[in-house]
Amino acid sequence: MPTWNISIHSNAKDKTIGYEQALREVRDYVRTSGTPNPTNVNIVQISQNPQVTTSLQMQNTNFQVVSINNQVITYNYANPLPVFLATDIMQSFPVGAVAASAAQKTKLLYMFPEAARSSVIESAIKTVIAGSDVDLNVLSPLVNAYGHTANLAQVNVNHPQRPLTALDYRNYAATLPVGTPDRQRIIDAVTQFG
Repeated sequence: MPTWNISIHSNAKDKTIGYEQALREVRDYVRTSGTPNPTNVNIVQISQNPQVTTSLQMQNTNFQVVSINNQVITYNYANPLPVFLATDIMQSFPVGAVAASAAQKTKLLYMFPEAARSSVIESAIKTVIAGSDVDLNVLSPLVNAYGHTANLAQVNVNHPQRPLTALDYRNYAATLPVGTPDRQRIIDAVTQFG
């Protein structure tokens, strides 16, 4: 069960190292069709007394999250997409049996399944962990193009052997007609976070 322990006393480097370890475990779980299926991905805020946990229940196929804090979710995103604030890392996730709001759910889905699928999105989330805000609208073209980009890169979306890279997205963008808005938005996102 991947777990990310964070504390208000953790510096950005410690938070990043813990996040990278949890994300690596999530990737290994899906890559190898891990058991049990589903499993939980936990964010544990150890500075709270008692410590509090946000838990995502994830399938071992395509990083599919089916519930947050034992509340079944629909895998979709807030509209409009929120800005992921650096302060969200420690303070805004639902804990215990509390249901996630649309914005919280979106941030959690970008933080784990989308970042597990994409090293570019992972880089953006690490930017948040390091203390800078990220507008998720910048990353949405990468999320929307995941299946097409994975297909072009010959990455199995159900059990990927690796996350998509900036080069994968650039190669996919190159297949889109010049002047297509998504082409430029993909290039912009990769330039900013790749």
